Amino acid sequence: LFEDDSESFKDATPSEIETFIDDYERKKNVRFNDLQREAIAKCILKRTHVICGFPGTGKSTIFDVVKEFYYSIYENKEYNIACLAPTGLAIKNLIKKCKVVSPEICGTIHRMAFNINHYMISNYIDDISIIKQKTEPNMLSPMDRFILKRHSKIVKYKTLIPNMIVIDEFSMVD
Repeated sequence: LFEDDSESFKDATPSEIETFIDDYERKKNVRFNDLQREAIAKCILKRTHVICGFPGTGKSTIFDVVKEFYYSIYENKEYNIACLAPTGLAIKNLIKKCKVVSPEICGTIHRMAFNINHYMISNYIDDISIIKQKTEPNMLSPMDRFILKRHSKIVKYKTLIPNMIVIDEFSMVD
């Protein structure tokens, strides 16, 4: 898990984290062992953390607790989590286990790096006022359609810059 270092980060106390874990256990009817509780607390308290373990040891569940913690603090509105994985199957499995508020910024590492990231960091916004004056769809040229599509993606993804990036199955990355 990678946690952003922005000014908007809200620090949590260990007692708040313990209370949240206890509430999560009651709500989801699960029990965490001491190592899992420690991993959850470290993920929340530290800016960078790696969770590793064999299948079935609770890595996805630990992420789900951390995700729910931040969503509760930020009320699901201001906190974007990008879930990434090297393969489509790995990301599909992670998203199925852990629902996120902004699935648009989840996908393969390749998709984020080459298809989405440049929209998030772009400082260029097209002037679409002239295109908007064309009232009939058949008046739009292919270039007009391209510019409108690019403009809408830049506007959309600028509001979805991730606060947290989670990379699943990282051992598959070279």
